[in-house]
Amino acid sequence: MTVEKLLELTDSARPNELCDDVKLRWIGDLEGRVQCELHKTSPDNVKLPVGGDDILTVPDAYAELYLLYLTAMIEFTAGNYAAYSTVNREFETAFARYARQVIRTRK
Repeated sequence: MTVEKLLELTDSARPNELCDDVKLRWIGDLEGRVQCELHKTSPDNVKLPVGGDDILTVPDAYAELYLLYLTAMIEFTAGNYAAYSTVNREFETAFARYARQVIRTRK
């Protein structure tokens, strides 16, 4: 999935007034976590997305975790803490599901 596609999905799933730069920073935070924690990339070698055409690390089959993360952060920023809590739990479940897949297929 590209950054542009993720931003489109996020804005259609959870309309918001946040600029794309804020959401791109959040995407970068999650990309860093995925690359360091799951793919064992050195922090010095993490490749953060910088534009709309950049392809994200997590394959499409597990890409819902990006949408869930952005939605949770949007809810938190808006002060909707109950919604944040609910969506964040869903994100953590999706993240764990992807982590299990990475571990199963690690060589």
